Amino acid sequence: MSEGFYKRRRGVLEHIDAGTIDLLDDGIHDYLSLKANLVMGSGYKLPAGVVMTSAAALRVKCKCLSERTIQRRLNHMEAIGWLKFSPWRTPGKRGNYVVVICRASVHDLSGNEYRVNGEKTTDWRRPVYEPAGDESVSCPPSVGEVSGNREIENREGRRKKNPAPSALRSLGTKLTPLEQKTQEAAFEIFWGDWPLKQGKVAARTAWQKIPISEYPAITAGLKKWRNSEQWERSVIPHPATWLNGKRWQDEDIPQSSGEKNARPESFADRNIRRAQEELGEVSRRAQQVLQEVGGDLPESSDWSASGRALPGNAKRSDSRPN
Repeated sequence: MSEGFYKRRRGVLEHIDAGTIDLLDDGIHDYLSLKANLVMGSGYKLPAGVVMTSAAALRVKCKCLSERTIQRRLNHMEAIGWLKFSPWRTPGKRGNYVVVICRASVHDLSGNEYRVNGEKTTDWRRPVYEPAGDESVSCPPSVGEVSGNREIENREGRRKKNPAPSALRSLGTKLTPLEQKTQEAAFEIFWGDWPLKQGKVAARTAWQKIPISEYPAITAGLKKWRNSEQWERSVIPHPATWLNGKRWQDEDIPQSSGEKNARPESFADRNIRRAQEELGEVSRRAQQVLQEVGGDLPESSDWSASGRALPGNAKRSDSRPN
């Protein structure tokens, strides 16, 4: 018995659906394949693709069926070219006999795959092996045709699941060393032009998902957004959010009425401007209150030095020494 796993082709499903075999036949064939040695030159007592069994031995593993039923299923599989045992079985003799598993997938010690040609095999001690790429004649043509179609479908499916390297490069998931350097250099330029330096790691991750062919469009789109009225008011998203949303593709971007090359106001500048506006508002309100009580805002913050009376009944206190 070989270790590991054995290759099972999905073309078997068509034979079950077509009624060529049933699940009982498939289960028996699977069991024999699992018991067989499938490695050529491994030193096992039986050649690759050959197993010893009998209807009585199989019934021990499937007690719900009679030995006669199991033997009929073995005879059916020999008739359709899946097994071969009649030349080496003595009628009426009890015990196990040799069974060749036709079209069994076997390998040599170098990993090359072969198929057992049951029709050409006349001596079970020397089975005939054919390279897996050759079409065997050990089964009806319809079997090979159905299985071949399934193999083609599987290859097409693998191509879709595993796209070519050029397709991977277009997605930014697999790049050559030169493309990786180009990607990193372009990101640093992008990061240098971005006005709000936050979330660099997330921005780099988003950048790596973008094809290199999009870089010129990103540069042009970033220039428009830097001159936008929204960014002029310091309403700037995180760079990763901007990249994941493909905002460089936006067309309707209201531009600022100021100088187009002006840099958007930073948070520090905005805080200073707001503080100045608040101080101006406080000064205006203070002047308004003094005018209502008949006073005026002195030029100096030292009320005693102004020579004016304090508003209302407040008394002036002079803390200066004589």
